Amino acid sequence: MKAARRSVYLSVVAAALAAFLLLTAMGSRSERHANAQPAPAQTVIIKDESGFTSAFSRVAEAMTPTVVHIDITGTLVQQSPFGDNPFFREFFGEPQQWQQRVPIRALGSGVIISADGSIITNNHVVANADSVEVELYDGTKQKAKLIGTDPNTDLAVVKIDPTPN
Repeated sequence: MKAARRSVYLSVVAAALAAFLLLTAMGSRSERHANAQPAPAQTVIIKDESGFTSAFSRVAEAMTPTVVHIDITGTLVQQSPFGDNPFFREFFGEPQQWQQRVPIRALGSGVIISADGSIITNNHVVANADSVEVELYDGTKQKAKLIGTDPNTDLAVVKIDPTPN
């Protein structure tokens, strides 16, 4: 009986000590934030808006030829939506394994990033691609080769021949 009382007593003391330390830490933190001074607001004044607009227009005009149109054809493999789920197996028996191949088309854009014909685009545009075709600013079309993809960042690199015939 004494051991049970001692255990309860120690638990109450430990909880009180933890609460005291927590409240003390919160109080010191709020005092630090109360004494903090807000950063002075910085105001940017654009004296000539037309200069900014024309500079942006010049950059956009210079970069427009690097933007490309990407057209892919591919195949998407669809599988049974129930898969190998034990819940469905219990009621319907062994699942019928089936796959269906569905032709797909996707469109997207990309940007030429180097003179060797490397183009950066989105991974979701070229995912499941069997063939990739790039249309350049001047309207010419070229087959492209998928160099690499990164689904985590949704980026992909395709490459065209920089000197087409």
